[in-house]
Amino acid sequence: MTKSFWVALVAAASHAASHGRDIDIRDHGAVAGDDVDAATAIHNGRAIFDALKAAGRGDTVVAPAGLRFVAVPWAPIYGLRDVALRVDGCLAAYRDPAAWPHPDGKYEPFLSIQTAENFTLHGAGAIDGQGHDWWWLFALNKLDHKRPVLVEIDGSSRVAVRDVALLDSPRFNLYLGPFTRGALIERVTILCDW
Repeated sequence: MTKSFWVALVAAASHAASHGRDIDIRDHGAVAGDDVDAATAIHNGRAIFDALKAAGRGDTVVAPAGLRFVAVPWAPIYGLRDVALRVDGCLAAYRDPAAWPHPDGKYEPFLSIQTAENFTLHGAGAIDGQGHDWWWLFALNKLDHKRPVLVEIDGSSRVAVRDVALLDSPRFNLYLGPFTRGALIERVTILCDW
């Protein structure tokens, strides 16, 4: 890769994160709290999806600092352009596999970004996969489908993932699919506490 390519990639990713509106996921119905039921987790997944789909060029979707949002993935997010997701609080995966969608013989990734251009995932917070139970169920051969990936990005170009923590994934922490081009990954902390 040439130096000019990386400069252009960093400039494009920085642009996506620095202009436009901040869209708080609570404005789309996300409810903070750690002890939530499946219905609330599904609702939060839909709220995160809706906030990202509402984002226009230059907008930043925000999971606010000091708050934890437990969610089940709603659906893969397609076609984001010049959008950032800033996780300053915590997005946490719901622990019960029974609540997770599982098309095509695998559980949906917690966060699935598809066919994006100039997408940035960053923030001072964390995405927590709460993977302990998933790993035990896997070890005991009690899962009917492949475990979910924490963050999956595919079919995308000019993507940046930086300054965020990925915790306790049920499977892979960050998966960049084979159709992703121009990805910059820096200062990402990956931890497994169990």
